[in-house]
Amino acid sequence: MIDNIKIIKQLREDAVPIPITEHSIGFNKGIEQAIERLQESEPLPEDIGRTIIVSWSIEDVISQAKERDINLSEQQAIEILARVDHSTDATTGINWDTIDYEIDKYLKDMSKG
Repeated sequence: MIDNIKIIKQLREDAVPIPITEHSIGFNKGIEQAIERLQESEPLPEDIGRTIIVSWSIEDVISQAKERDINLSEQQAIEILARVDHSTDATTGINWDTIDYEIDKYLKDMSKG
């Protein structure tokens, strides 16, 4: 049986505080909703495997950028991750291509300003 307490603790430890912006609200809300669902009840054995939670971290963004010889700060990765969350399309979801696209878009936007 899944130990919800351990999962909740890990979610909170892994969570990265990000500044509240219109882009980050959905990101934060999703984590909080996942934590609330885990706190509500223990899953029944027949429910295990019926729900998944996929998470992407700033480490994913930073490592993907490094693969392309791009160095990002943690703050830049936070901003890019918030953009990824804001622009997510339920049809395509989030994948390495969407991470790459938002890295490129972010760098282009920063070079303009």
